[in-house]
Amino acid sequence: MAARAQSTDVTIRPAHESDLDDVAAIERTVFADPWSRRSFVDLVDARQVLFLVASDSNSVVGYAV
Repeated sequence: MAARAQSTDVTIRPAHESDLDDVAAIERTVFADPWSRRSFVDLVDARQVLFLVASDSNSVVGYAV
């Protein structure tokens, strides 16, 4: 019998400033030339920008700008 992957609930929601440490950490891990945390700060409240995060019960696990 094959092992079954454990299910984790993920929520997609607008980004908050409190998410930015996690977003910046993902950015540094994924990209060779990452945006800084500061680069994301103004995007959180920008009305013309859609900035979403995917979060589980512990932290941000993904984001889209």
